[in-house]
Amino acid sequence: MTLPVVPDVPSANFQAGNIVQGHVNSSNYVEPNSDGSVSTAAEPYPAGATPLNATSGDHGATSNAATLTPGSGKTAYLAGFDVVATGATSAVVVDVTVSDGTWTLTYPLNVPATSAAVQLAPLIRSFNPPLKASAANTAITVTCPSLGTGNTNCCVNAFGYKL
Repeated sequence: MTLPVVPDVPSANFQAGNIVQGHVNSSNYVEPNSDGSVSTAAEPYPAGATPLNATSGDHGATSNAATLTPGSGKTAYLAGFDVVATGATSAVVVDVTVSDGTWTLTYPLNVPATSAAVQLAPLIRSFNPPLKASAANTAITVTCPSLGTGNTNCCVNAFGYKL
C-alpha cells in the first residue's frame, strides 16, 4: 500500500496530528483546493465532543480499572482500550471486561507462567464506531482482574469522548 504524498503547499499550515483531507490523484498526491489550500482536520471527534482518557495506573497482583466518566448530562463513548502487563508465577487466563453496567463485553487475556520481568503481548482493542454508554451520565469501565501471584505490573488505559 502506498500512502499519499502531500505536495509542498506553502499556504498550508500543517501541525502534528492533523489529518489531511482531499482528493488523491493518480500520482498519489493530495490535490489542493481550487484556492491552493489543503484542508486538514485536527480533531478526530464529532462536533461538540470532549476527549476522555483514563488509566488504572501501574499496579501488580490486583484488579485494575480505567473508567470514562462523562459528567452530568453527557454520554460516554469508548473508542478503545489497552491492557499492558508483565507475567506472573502461575499461568492463568483472566477475563478483561468492558461495561457500563447495562452491557458487558469480555476479552480473555492469557498470562503464561513467566517471570515478572517478561512483558505480555498487550491487549489492544479499538471500536469504530465507538461504543456508546446506554444512557447519559453513565460511565464505561474497562477492568482487568488480578493476574496472580508474582505479577508486578498491570496497567489499563481507556480512551474516547463525551458528548
